[in-house]
Amino acid sequence: MEIYRVYKEWCGERSLVATSRQVFVNEFAEGNCAIFRPRKDQSDMCIWYKEGNVDEVTYALHIMRKDMARAAKDDDKNDDDGS
Repeated sequence: MEIYRVYKEWCGERSLVATSRQVFVNEFAEGNCAIFRPRKDQSDMCIWYKEGNVDEVTYALHIMRKDMARAAKDDDKNDDDGS
């Protein structure tokens, strides 16, 4: 669990004693905490835009490029079907 490693480093930097991994996991679960896991079909740019970290112009360019790439992929598939 990566978050436990980060927690242990954080404790070490502050000269604190870290709890055991099992205690950490139990407390994490009891606190109803979860790590955000984006859907597989979302790019980093899409996630950043939804979080407000990317401006609309940059996002629009990203969407345009995505659509062009999909169209090129579809054209390639159609060309292969006719051979």
